Amino acid sequence: MIRLLNKFCNIKKIKTPVKNKYDVNDNIYYDLWLNKIKCVQQQYNKEGLGLEIAKYVDIRDIGICAYIAESCESLLDYLPIFEKYSKIWYNYTKKNIFFNGDEVIISWNKGTYYTAGLYIRETIISEELQVAIIFQRISQMLGIFDNIFTKLELSIPTPKDPSIYENYFKCPVFFDMHQTSIFISTKILSTKKEKSDTTLFYILIQYAEVLLKNIPKESDFVKLVKLSIVKSILNGNPHIDNIAKYLNISTRSLQNILKTKNASFQDLLKESRVFLAKKYLKETDLSIIEIANLLGYKEQTSFTRAFKIWTGETPTCWRNNHIKSSLYSECNALQDN
Repeated sequence: MIRLLNKFCNIKKIKTPVKNKYDVNDNIYYDLWLNKIKCVQQQYNKEGLGLEIAKYVDIRDIGICAYIAESCESLLDYLPIFEKYSKIWYNYTKKNIFFNGDEVIISWNKGTYYTAGLYIRETIISEELQVAIIFQRISQMLGIFDNIFTKLELSIPTPKDPSIYENYFKCPVFFDMHQTSIFISTKILSTKKEKSDTTLFYILIQYAEVLLKNIPKESDFVKLVKLSIVKSILNGNPHIDNIAKYLNISTRSLQNILKTKNASFQDLLKESRVFLAKKYLKETDLSIIEIANLLGYKEQTSFTRAFKIWTGETPTCWRNNHIKSSLYSECNALQDN
């Protein structure tokens, strides 16, 4: 996916956000992916950006999942593979596939970032990009350009110009749905592909198993909880119940998930407050009592006591020491010049 983003930037002659070299099957954390999307969007701010990027996708951008699809006799055979291994190329939300009469429906829930109110624009672009890639790859593998989707339901907000999406997917498109659902005719998916390779299929599946097991277990969820806590602190309501609502899960579920990741809400709340406190002390002229209020403390003394436990210094001492440190650094830099 990083390769596709870099390719798009080169074609459009805009600055690429891809600074490192990635292997085709490398995973990056979702928030890092969204930040790269943001960089592109800031330079190429057009409605339907995800659709535009997907126009340039090819098998090499997807990696092993695309090669497995190529080795299958039909895309109908590939469906259970897609359901299991799709996170290798797009580790987003779990895909659900079921049959309804003469249609196959591929669906997934809204992403956690979106439901938490974070990375809204970037998540919308990422969502439409994922759907458009599925559309483009089916078209490329089967050599068809019409009637690929029978209907499309998107969880993104209704755009200013819905016709962009209807013309692109050439089917009815509905927005503001509770989840994204792609409707495809079983006749399309049953079409025999010109090329398939059973031997290659089994070799690739074994490699896919290895990649699936090696997907980083470091939790984007914990990062998301931290981001949600920071947001809730800024909004003046840093309570676990509010964080759970941001994430669209119950308070008990939030606590249980954090427990499985060796984390606790109170520890993450403390880390977030320390982060913001240091940021305010170092980068602003806000008074100690103003910072205490911003961090959700009713009294300055409570904040001062907590900050000293965290850092071993009072907020005033910490600020003064870091101002001095900054001045020394600037003086040394001047001497070096």
